[in-house]
Amino acid sequence: IIRRSRVYIEGFVLRYWYFRARFNWNLLREPSFQDLFIEYNGFRDRVSEWLPIIRLGQIKEPMSVDWMTGANWTTFAERAMVTSAIAESRQLGVRFHGAFFDKRMTYQAGYYRINSADLSEEGLGTGDAITARVTGLPWAPKGSPCRYLHLGVSGSIRWDAQEVRYQAVPESAGGPYIVDTGTFSGKNLQILGAEIIYGRDRFSFQAEAILSRIRLADDEVSHYGGWYAQASYFITKPCRSFRRRLGAFGRVVPERTILCKARSGAGAWEVAGRISHLDLDSQPHKGGEVYNLTLGLNWYARDNVRITLNAMRTTVWGASGVAGADGTMTTLLLRFQYNL
Repeated sequence: IIRRSRVYIEGFVLRYWYFRARFNWNLLREPSFQDLFIEYNGFRDRVSEWLPIIRLGQIKEPMSVDWMTGANWTTFAERAMVTSAIAESRQLGVRFHGAFFDKRMTYQAGYYRINSADLSEEGLGTGDAITARVTGLPWAPKGSPCRYLHLGVSGSIRWDAQEVRYQAVPESAGGPYIVDTGTFSGKNLQILGAEIIYGRDRFSFQAEAILSRIRLADDEVSHYGGWYAQASYFITKPCRSFRRRLGAFGRVVPERTILCKARSGAGAWEVAGRISHLDLDSQPHKGGEVYNLTLGLNWYARDNVRITLNAMRTTVWGASGVAGADGTMTTLLLRFQYNL
């Protein structure tokens, strides 16, 4: 199946104004705009690096390094279940983001109107939200881009949290929903996340935990959340490309690639493993609980060509919202990716 096909236009106007319009089409969801925004970076470039870049339009809420890393640059074919179920959200809003201390710290904060238009393909619920993320690099030797310790926290506060629903597939596009809370309403909702990444040359370790707390209409409180931990190792150079200004990962550029006379070679190979857990089993809207174990192999043939193989073992129990979902399943996933 076609997992993701994107057409976009972007550019600068009058030096400090940047715009992007990106349309997404695939066989799994309705065609929709993902990014549709304008951005002003004159304060940072003309006054001080401490001052923010301002972005306005249909944009990501800054939650989780897994979510803030572009889908093309994640280690596995799909993001972790807890990210997809709780953290993913593109909404209409305004966001301020920047970096300081030689890009060793980043901040991102914004105000969003949840589901204020039919532009978003992710995110559930309605109302207003303030979402923010702060990251830091307590250890990052100069001249060693492949060595760093990254720490981050993120949070979101939502008011009038109507039509909330948490559900997840087993970390494979097109797979069936295996846990589902159903739709419910609440007075307010808070999301809190913590993240850590350790990179040392070809090895990297990444982990996150995300918790959602919802106050229901009858003043009862429900908690949903989960975590994941993953590690990867490049058999051949280079390392994962960490973008310090954003506190997220970017494109992997192999030292040697296929179909290139100047740098002819076999590309870059990466092996990885991830364990993840999602708990949607909270009264009165019980959705179930799931563990997922993934082993992965990535071949970066060029900086714009990648083949990913994932083998997954998923265990589900208490899935009252999805009939017949309890049990264990094995999934084998192959993804081919090409970027112009």
